[in-house]
Amino acid sequence: YAQVSSLLVVLAVLILSLFSVDTGYVNIGRILGILLTLVLMDARGVTGGVTGGAIAGVFSILYSSELAAPAGILMLAAFFGGVIKPLGKIAQTAMFIVASTAFTVISGASQAEIYQMLDVFIASVLFTAVPKKMTEKLSALNVSSASAKKQADSPATINKAVAAKLQMASGAIDDLSDSVKKVS
Repeated sequence: YAQVSSLLVVLAVLILSLFSVDTGYVNIGRILGILLTLVLMDARGVTGGVTGGAIAGVFSILYSSELAAPAGILMLAAFFGGVIKPLGKIAQTAMFIVASTAFTVISGASQAEIYQMLDVFIASVLFTAVPKKMTEKLSALNVSSASAKKQADSPATINKAVAAKLQMASGAIDDLSDSVKKVS
């Protein structure tokens, strides 16, 4: 854990330092944060995606409070992308892009936030170029025992997990809808 945690802290500080690097409408730090989120989402599913989204989101908010809404959208999109992990990397990426775009439009995004979608598209293209071996190495870290894995793979456990994830997603969308109504 110590090595992985140290690596994530170093990456997060690097990403934070690169938030000030803009080239036109593209932000290098934001692209790297989204790329980190996508890699963790592919490696660990929902847990990795939300963790990566939280890390990237917190550091983007530390850089500028104006990035709070895109940070929340990043975490929600990573959640939905992580749910689709069993369908493969391309499906995950497509879900992440669709969720990011949908939540950006639903939230009544400003022109600047719409331009920030370029960062999502660029990071998604870079992510599809990441070799599967890299995310497989991340997935292999901290693998649970074989008996726990067998129990987790039972149909009843999977059905309960999917139901819980969908219920959580429904609650998140309701909260987002309420927040948008309050802001409007």
